[in-house]
Amino acid sequence: MIAFKFLGAGAVAPYTQFPWPVGGEWVSAPAGRADVWIHACRRGDLSYWIDEEIWRIELEAPLVETRYQIASARGRLRCRLASSLGGGLGAFEAERAWQAHWLAERLGL
Repeated sequence: MIAFKFLGAGAVAPYTQFPWPVGGEWVSAPAGRADVWIHACRRGDLSYWIDEEIWRIELEAPLVETRYQIASARGRLRCRLASSLGGGLGAFEAERAWQAHWLAERLGL
């Protein structure tokens, strides 16, 4: 499944600080560790997540879908769609819905 993943500058995961490979290599969570699966966004989830870069990501089945995200044990970055999206932390809360809407329109999602 193709989804979207927000990352910090340089394709670094915001919570785990994992540096994602940008050459299309697959990343796998440790076996039996659903708590560290790869999390991504569907189109409708974009307004809940934002960071400096947004990437198109490919996730491998099986998938777990929740209210605000989707997760898989394996994934790989396909291409960066945009960068330098966010302002400072003060602007984050006030602007995240607007930024996601603007981004979805700009990317034709």
